[in-house]
Amino acid sequence: LLNIDNKNFIRKIILNNNKVVYDKIGNYHYHMQCVKCNSVFDISIDKLPYMKQLDNNLNKKMEERIINHDIVFSCICKDCLNN
Repeated sequence: LLNIDNKNFIRKIILNNNKVVYDKIGNYHYHMQCVKCNSVFDISIDKLPYMKQLDNNLNKKMEERIINHDIVFSCICKDCLNN
C-alpha cells in the first residue's frame, strides 16, 4: 500500500489512536470513528453537502490554496449504543 500511496492513487489518513485508513483519491467523504470499539465509518458527501463549500470559503480568505481536508468525527456507533 505504501507504494500505491506514493503514486497518488490513494491517500493515507491517520485517525484517532493512530489507526490508518487508505482512501481512493477523488472519493471525498469524512470519517466517523467509534470511541468504544474503534470501528471506522465513511460519511458520504451527499449527507455533507458543505464539504466543497468549506474549501472554497477558506480559499477566499487565505493566501494558501486548500486542495483537500480531512475531518474525523468521534462517535459511539450504533452497535456499541445497543450493547
